[in-house]
Amino acid sequence: MAPKPSTAEWIKTRLEEMKAERLTGKFPEDRETILARLGYGDYESYLAGPLWQKIRRRVLKHDGSICARCGDRATQVHHLAYTEAVLKGEDDSQLVSVCKPCHEKVEFDDDRRGRRPEHDKRRVLEDREGARQEKIAAEHARLQLEERTSTVRDATGERCYWCKGNTEHPFWRNDGKVYTVPTADGQAVDAWMCSGCRRVLDHDREGRPRTDEQKLALLRKRPAVSYTRREPQVGLTITKAFRKLNAVQREGIINEFEWNAARIKDPNLEATDPERFAELKAPYESTKRNGRDRCKGMK
Repeated sequence: MAPKPSTAEWIKTRLEEMKAERLTGKFPEDRETILARLGYGDYESYLAGPLWQKIRRRVLKHDGSICARCGDRATQVHHLAYTEAVLKGEDDSQLVSVCKPCHEKVEFDDDRRGRRPEHDKRRVLEDREGARQEKIAAEHARLQLEERTSTVRDATGERCYWCKGNTEHPFWRNDGKVYTVPTADGQAVDAWMCSGCRRVLDHDREGRPRTDEQKLALLRKRPAVSYTRREPQVGLTITKAFRKLNAVQREGIINEFEWNAARIKDPNLEATDPERFAELKAPYESTKRNGRDRCKGMK
């Protein structure tokens, strides 16, 4: 018959059993209570810490960065349970890799007004058919948006509806997008509009959103600023001159550096390797003073 353990040994064994039970979630604790015991002020600071980043990389690598719901590329990790062992990185069985859209679908309800209960999260996570239908609907919506964008843009010749600026300028793109414009009869039409005009119509100078009446009043006027840019000029412009000047000076600095470095490395370079000496001296002499002499005759 085995000897009866002492009271101290029994207490020690029981404490270890209770710790193991707490780690596995047999006695559920609030997530914030566990994080406070681990030294974190809140869940956000835990997610930003090195411990979670290490756990996240390990889980993504284990799952091959594949979303457990839709099969796309996963970039996030979802908690099935918030036990101490999971939060400490000792139990990865309650962590699954998910993509960002599926993670938001699992965490929030359909109208995004609140979070789902835990049992509903598992149902959504395991809904493979729902994920497939969502991907089909998203692709259909994307194709419709592309068709709508192409139709509206081509109808205006890639020019802004209000300022008439070229939103697809080869040297300066103005970020044209489809914008819903109010009309006098209370209807709304799609128009191609640059980012500058969209900002002016959306909000006033104090940052308050404009009403449809205010937008309509503005659209009747000519915009105060044209967001177009002139066509590129033929010949040497000021911008091209500065670019050429910078290139000349950069070439002079590099040549001078190579010349000095070679002479420091071998003070007798002219005697030991005349060919190398002449090869370095020629470009250095041609770009002395960082190319300032050459800049005088630049046209």
